[in-house]
Amino acid sequence: MSGSTKTLYGLLGVAEDADVALIKTVHDTRKRSLEALPPGADRDNQIKFLDHAWQTLSDPAQRSVYDARLAQKRTVPADVKGKRSAGFGPMVWAAGFVVIALAVGLAIYFQRGSARPVNSSQIAQVTRPTPAAETKTTGTDAASTVLTPAQIFQLVSKSTVVVISQSNQEEALGSGVVIGNGEVVTNCHVALHAKNQLHILYDKHDYTATVHYSDRGHDLCQLSVPGLDAPTVEQARLADVNVGDHVVALGAPHGLSLTLSEGIVSALREHDGSSIIQTSAPISPGSSGGGLFDTRARLIGITTFQDSTGQNLNFAVPVDWIAQLSQRDGNADTLLPKGQHSRPQLTSVHSDPVYEQFADKLLGHWACRPEQPKSGLLSISFEFDDEGRFKSHRVNVNSQTMDAEGRYSIQSHTYVAMDWYGSILAMDVQSIDSIRATAVLNGGSGSFTVLCDHSRQ
Repeated sequence: MSGSTKTLYGLLGVAEDADVALIKTVHDTRKRSLEALPPGADRDNQIKFLDHAWQTLSDPAQRSVYDARLAQKRTVPADVKGKRSAGFGPMVWAAGFVVIALAVGLAIYFQRGSARPVNSSQIAQVTRPTPAAETKTTGTDAASTVLTPAQIFQLVSKSTVVVISQSNQEEALGSGVVIGNGEVVTNCHVALHAKNQLHILYDKHDYTATVHYSDRGHDLCQLSVPGLDAPTVEQARLADVNVGDHVVALGAPHGLSLTLSEGIVSALREHDGSSIIQTSAPISPGSSGGGLFDTRARLIGITTFQDSTGQNLNFAVPVDWIAQLSQRDGNADTLLPKGQHSRPQLTSVHSDPVYEQFADKLLGHWACRPEQPKSGLLSISFEFDDEGRFKSHRVNVNSQTMDAEGRYSIQSHTYVAMDWYGSILAMDVQSIDSIRATAVLNGGSGSFTVLCDHSRQ
């Protein structure tokens, strides 16, 4: 049976039991037809919807969740029909999508699910479900209860918000979770991006927010949001989390608010006397600050970053760290571990003389320019010290500048990862001597070569 035009199946014009091969063929054919049309907001919107349908229906986990939602909507009791459930609400996309690069304005290699630059009009709103009997605390008290992803969504979606941080002409998007009356927790790399205003979008309303506590070392910030009336999530403990547990993540990746993904706890990585949760539940830019929930709809972590060099390597900081916010307020460390030596910590054998020679050559100032014209970039410089810190200065063709600083680590004999507030820019050094260097800067959207004058000053 063909899906309704209000479903993703209907959007593509395929039956709900269509296989992935057919879905891809229909998607590619329709997309090519649209791309042949003159550019415009309507054409671009249709392409975005087609791509979203393909991404959802081609992924077995996402498709399973989506199909469960459709089935649930079709079995809604008569007394609640007409109320919208966890489908996709009206999406509004800006015709001119503004993208600002993180980590010295370049594409991210190792990205923290990070704050995704957006215009607030781009956020695709999803109508929250209206429970039959709403309480002010989400979650379930039944120890033996195992909820489906759809049931978890019903419980926690009303405690999930979108965080918008404004800085001059830029806006960055993240997610947040309600943990108290007018209190929201998110990542600091989302909240502290704001130099002008910080906003919370919830249930089609806009609220002004301020940072109450900030702990950069754990990448957690607590926001005060006067007037926000939303249920508080139930919090679990890290001690309740085990490798192999099923989990769901809820956030606003790429502006798609209230997006649910599911997976398992892949590992618990020891860090700072606790453990960071590694999960296979997909997260993307815009997911930062969203919640990771167990099968009882309890918050177990805040989704924070992903390693884009691998597949499904996503990480959340543990829920236990929320309780430490008041004591750690003002902490200015970075989440990723710092080296224990004066030299940046090496990820292989520390005594390898080749590593040490490379580390010595790396120190100092690099003044770089693109080997080939690079859109918007005129020059970029780096300065590395012997305590694992770096600074960078970027100049665009329109004379705009961007400064950044953070920590760096040596990943191989020629490979450097620069951690700027959790966003990693990778530099693959092709050649280096006392006065010149050639390097390839790697990002999620590709890589390009820079030619550098190198000095110790």
